[in-house]
Amino acid sequence: MDALDLLGVLRRQRATALLIVALLILALGALATAVPPQYSTFATVLGAQRNPDNNVNPYGVVGQAQIQAATVAVVVLGDPRIVADLKTQGATADFTLSNERGPLQEASSLMTVSVTGSSADAVLTTARLVVQRARDELRRLQEQQFGVPPQWQMVLSDVVKPTTVTTSHGAQLRAVAIAAALGVVVGLLVLVVLDRARTGRTPRYHVPRRGSGWDASGGVGSAPDLVHGPGDR
Repeated sequence: MDALDLLGVLRRQRATALLIVALLILALGALATAVPPQYSTFATVLGAQRNPDNNVNPYGVVGQAQIQAATVAVVVLGDPRIVADLKTQGATADFTLSNERGPLQEASSLMTVSVTGSSADAVLTTARLVVQRARDELRRLQEQQFGVPPQWQMVLSDVVKPTTVTTSHGAQLRAVAIAAALGVVVGLLVLVVLDRARTGRTPRYHVPRRGSGWDASGGVGSAPDLVHGPGDR
């Protein structure tokens, strides 16, 4: 079946085609409503020492200690128990943490928290809870494992706070596009099946051939006599 055949089916089944189009539009509208937009935010913190030697600006001295502070925070917050505990506290959105610069580069002293969710309040709340939990866990490890006094501990200093939310409709558009493509294919198949079923029930009249033994009035006639021409032998 080519494009001309499909156009013929659409012409013959235009009423059914209009009904299918209307149902498809209603279904796509309901799907767009059911799939909410995605909201996202991010926060960035820097591993720093509270009292470096000679009161040096912690932003000016970035060494292994600062990198380890960010790395420890990323590793600790990857613990499933901590993730589950954060959810009970209200961190219901999805979040990821990373302090990697690239596959061939060493880790960074900057830790980025990326959060996505179905509501703006959920992503902001999750980002704040995650950053605070990273600070708490880093402080707890230094105090309990090494007995580091608070004034000498490594801390996570805010670089970018989670205050802005970005809205994305990508998930909605993908769902609607996929559903629309499937709906068009299914709709065409339905039209083709209906068209063949309806045209198959159309009565077909058989026209007898000449010399078949039936005359024009429907009676039985004899076959015409053959007349031999001059060239026949």
